[in-house]
Amino acid sequence: MKVWRFKILVGYCFALFANLLLSSDGFAFSDTEKRITSLKLMMHAKVSTLKHHNVRLLWKIEGYTQKMLDAITGRKTAIYSPPIYTSPFGYQFRAKLYLNGDGLGQGTHLSLFFVLMKGDYDEFLPWPFQKKITMTLIDQANAGNVTDAFFSDPCSSSFQKPVSDMNIAIGIPTFLPLSTVDKMDNRQFIKDDTLFIQLNVD
Repeated sequence: MKVWRFKILVGYCFALFANLLLSSDGFAFSDTEKRITSLKLMMHAKVSTLKHHNVRLLWKIEGYTQKMLDAITGRKTAIYSPPIYTSPFGYQFRAKLYLNGDGLGQGTHLSLFFVLMKGDYDEFLPWPFQKKITMTLIDQANAGNVTDAFFSDPCSSSFQKPVSDMNIAIGIPTFLPLSTVDKMDNRQFIKDDTLFIQLNVD
């Protein structure tokens, strides 16, 4: 843990030092070149220190009963989590959930998807997006979560550099049978009309 913190500190110091050098009048860079080069150096420091970083999106979904009713009636079939970045200068993504299912899971399963979004640092990131994505429905009774995972497909348009606000969602249409979501044996996915979804990207 101490070594990891030291590496991050070194990376930050390197980026700060490079930024100060580039802002000096002794270098023949235009303002635009200074900003771009500085950001690239900072990105390099971030990527080198955080390349093994595992980001977790924990999504609290309140008002489950009403949201499920909206999904069944077609009023609002899908809901989105807040967006999050994989690292301070990383990829932006969010989760997309169909409570009453979508595609192969429509009406029978909870469908859970990953959505890659246009981010502030896309120009400096490698493409296509290549990560492992792990999706989890949290059991609030601690009897056993439901988890599934997949690796990004570099040939899929869902993992290319976004040209609009969001890429096409990709995930698992048959993530969990609806009968299991509501089943109240030793598991408790819904508590106080609330459920929790977790996405890990590493």
